[in-house]
Amino acid sequence: MAKLKSPETNYETIRQVPCNEQMRLDYGCYTYFVALERICPDYRDGLLNVHRAIITAAAINSGAISSKVKSAAIVGDVMKYYHPHGDASIYQSLTNLGCYFGCRYPLIAKKGSFGTIDGDQPAHYRYTEASLSPFARDVIVADLKRFGEDISVDWVDNYSKTIKMPEYLPAKLPILLLKGQDNIGVGDTIVVPSHNLCEMVDAMITLIKNPKAKITLIPDLPLETELLDTDWKKISATGVGKYTARAIIDVIPYRGHKKAYTNCMCLNVKSLPPEVTLNSVIDSIEKLVENRKIPQIIDYESHAKNNPVTDELNVDIDFILSEGADPNYVKMLLYKHTRLQNTYTVNMIVKKDRERHRCGYAEYLNEFIEYRRNFHRRFLYNKLVALNTETEKMQSLIDLIKSGLYDKIEDWVRKQKKEVDLEPLLIEKFKVNPVQAKYCLDAKLKHQASFALQKMSEGVAKNNAEAQGILETVRNPEAIDQIIIDEILKLRDKYGDARRSKVIKNTGTGPSGRFLVSITDSNRIKLQGLTEPLSCSKGDSIKQVLDIDVSGGLIVFTDNGRCYKIPGEKIPFSPAGTSGEDIRIVNKHVGGNIIFITSEEILNTALKNKDFLISLTKAGFIKKVSLDDFTNIPGSGTTFCKLDAGDKVIDAGLSRPDMRILVYNHDKALCLDMDSITWAKRNARGSMSMKNSNGSPTITEGMTAVLPNMSDILVITNKGYINRISPSAIKVGRAKSGSSVIKLKPNDGIHSIIAVEPGRSVELFCTNEIVSVPVDSIKPGSSISTGVKCVKAASGDIIKTRIV
Repeated sequence: MAKLKSPETNYETIRQVPCNEQMRLDYGCYTYFVALERICPDYRDGLLNVHRAIITAAAINSGAISSKVKSAAIVGDVMKYYHPHGDASIYQSLTNLGCYFGCRYPLIAKKGSFGTIDGDQPAHYRYTEASLSPFARDVIVADLKRFGEDISVDWVDNYSKTIKMPEYLPAKLPILLLKGQDNIGVGDTIVVPSHNLCEMVDAMITLIKNPKAKITLIPDLPLETELLDTDWKKISATGVGKYTARAIIDVIPYRGHKKAYTNCMCLNVKSLPPEVTLNSVIDSIEKLVENRKIPQIIDYESHAKNNPVTDELNVDIDFILSEGADPNYVKMLLYKHTRLQNTYTVNMIVKKDRERHRCGYAEYLNEFIEYRRNFHRRFLYNKLVALNTETEKMQSLIDLIKSGLYDKIEDWVRKQKKEVDLEPLLIEKFKVNPVQAKYCLDAKLKHQASFALQKMSEGVAKNNAEAQGILETVRNPEAIDQIIIDEILKLRDKYGDARRSKVIKNTGTGPSGRFLVSITDSNRIKLQGLTEPLSCSKGDSIKQVLDIDVSGGLIVFTDNGRCYKIPGEKIPFSPAGTSGEDIRIVNKHVGGNIIFITSEEILNTALKNKDFLISLTKAGFIKKVSLDDFTNIPGSGTTFCKLDAGDKVIDAGLSRPDMRILVYNHDKALCLDMDSITWAKRNARGSMSMKNSNGSPTITEGMTAVLPNMSDILVITNKGYINRISPSAIKVGRAKSGSSVIKLKPNDGIHSIIAVEPGRSVELFCTNEIVSVPVDSIKPGSSISTGVKCVKAASGDIIKTRIV
C-alpha cells in the first residue's frame, strides 16, 4: 500500500493499490534505472559507471596514473568514493580492462595475474598491482587536471555527497567502439564489438568533413580471428545485427616428439573468439571424442610461448588427427560443435541527456565529434578568460607604475607600523585596486620598476595576441575541426596497429568432406572413411553403402511410405566391426524399416537430369514421382507413397527415362516401360504393376532397373540356384501376368532378380558365408531352366545379393 499526503491536511492517508500493479510500477522504475545507470555507456567517454570510477580512482585518489599500486588500493578507493558495490565485481571489471585477450586496447597496465586465456581466475587483489595504461593516460585522462579544479568536464556529487566526481571523462577517441561493451541488465543487453583504432580515426575524419557520409566499420577483436562476411553496412547504419567470429585453425604436420604420431596431421588452434577460454574448448572436444562425434582426434599438445609484448602465453595448441583423417572435415566439425566459432549480437545503446538512445555508428561518431568540438570550445573559452584576467592584472600594474604613485606609496609604507594590515589603508588613501595594493606591498620597486614595466608591457602584448588567436579559432569551425583531426592523427600514429580480425567469405559453416555411409538390415547407420573396410556387427548385414559429402543431407526412404532428411554431420562414426547407431537415435521421427537411401547431392543431380522416383508396394502398386517434391524434406519426414491398410513399400529408387523396371513375384517377372508407369503425387498409391493369371493383383517381391546396356538377367533363388537369361525372354507391359523365368525346385522360390552387364560378379550373402560368382561363369539358360547351383548346401540359404 502507498502512503500519500492528503491535499487538505498534513495527515498521511493510505491508498489501496493492487500488489501486482505496484510491483510492475516499482520493477519498471528499477529496470529503467539499471538499464540507464549500470549497463548503458555514456556517449562522451564510452564508459560504464564502474569503468569510469576505476579510471578516476586510479588517476586521482590512488596515484596510479603511471606508477603501479596494489589493486586492492584502487578497489578500495572505488568503493569508498565512487561505486559502493561489492569488491569482487569491481575487481573483475578492473581485470577485464587489463587483459590482452579481453580488451582490444587495454586501459589498465597490470603486474601479476589478471587471469589467463586458459580460463584461470585472477589472483587476489592484494597480490596484483595496476596503473593506467599509456593508452588510457593519453586518450582518456590527459585533459583531466588536478582534482576539484578541472573545468574540462562536469563534476557532480558522489553517492555520499562528500566529494565531487567527473560525470564523464575527457576521452579523445570513442572508447565505446574501440574497447567494446558487453553488458546485461534487467531484460536488456547492450553489446558493441571492439574496432580498429586506425579505421576509427579514418571514419571520424570522414565524418568531420562530411557528417552525412556513409561509413562502414567492421569489428576488430582482441585476438586474431576470422569473421564470416555479413551485412556490415546494415550493422554500421543501425547499430543492430549479428556476426560470426571463429578461431584461426591451420592444418600442419605433427611437430612434436612422439614417434607414434610422425605421419599424422594436426589442427593448430592459434587464437580464440571473445569470451572463450582454452580449457572450455579442450573439455568440449574431449566430450565430442568420447561420444565418437569426432573420433579422428587422438591427442593434443600445447606449444604456447610467452608473447614478448603482453608477457602472456599465446594460444598455440595442436589437435592430433588419426592417419587418413580429413583435416578440413574435422576443422569444420570443431567450428560446428565447439565455441571455436561463435555468433555475436550487436545492440548499440548509449546514454545521452539522461535517456537511453539506440544509434548507428555514424550517428554515434557524429555525436562524439560534436562533444569534442564543444570540449575544445569550452577549453579555449576558459583559457581566454584566464588570459584576460592575467592581462587585466598586468595592465593595472602598468598603470600604477606609470602614474608615479610608487614613490609616494613607498614613503608612506616606510612610515607605517609593520604589524598593521596596510592593504586596506593603502587602498583607501591612494585609491588603488587590491591587485595594485598587494603588488606595492610585496615588490621592491626601486630596483625593478622600470624592468617590471617592460616585462609586463611585453606580457600584455603577448596575451592580447594569444587571446585574439583564440577568438579567431573559436569563431572558426574549421579551425576547431582541424584541432580534433590533428589530435586524433597523433594518437593514430602512436597507438594505431594492423587489423587482427580477417573477414572471409561465408561459404557455409558446416563440415564438408566425403565419407561412406552404410545402412544395415537392422536399421543402423554409421559414417566411415572412404578407404576403411566395410564391416558390421555379427548377425547383421549391410543393406546399402553410399559415398556422400557430409555438408549435404542423407535422404532416407522407409517401408511405411515416408522419407526423411538427416544432415550428414549428424551421422555418427562408429568403431570397426559395429553396425553403427540406430537410425531412430539419429532422427527420432524415422519410422518403419529403411528400404533405400540417397544423398542430396545425388538427388539434385537427378533433378537436373529430369529423373524421377520409382516406388513399388507389396500389393503390387507402382508409380513414378517427380523429384521436385523432395527438394525441401523436413527432418520430421514427408510422405512419398500412400499405402492401403496392411500394405508396405518393398522397394524404391531413382530411375531414368531410358530404363525399364523389372517387377517380380515368387515365380514370375514382368518388364515395364517407363512410359507405361503412371505419374502420381506423393500421397497417391500408384497403379497395378503385375497381376496373376486370373486377373487379380499379385503380391510382388521386388523390382530391379534394366538399363539399355544390361545384357543379362540373373534369377537367384533362396537355395542358391542362378538362372542367366536374356531380357528379351521376359514379357513387357504393365498390369499383365508375368513370364516364367526359372523352373523352381521343391521348397524353393525366387529370392531376387538382378540385371547385370558383362564382366561383373554377383556376391551372395548366405547364412554361413559370402560366395562371389562371376556372371560369365554362369551358363546361359532359358525361362524354363532350373539354373546353376552356385551355393553349397553347407553355406545355407541366401540372405542378400549384391553386384560388384
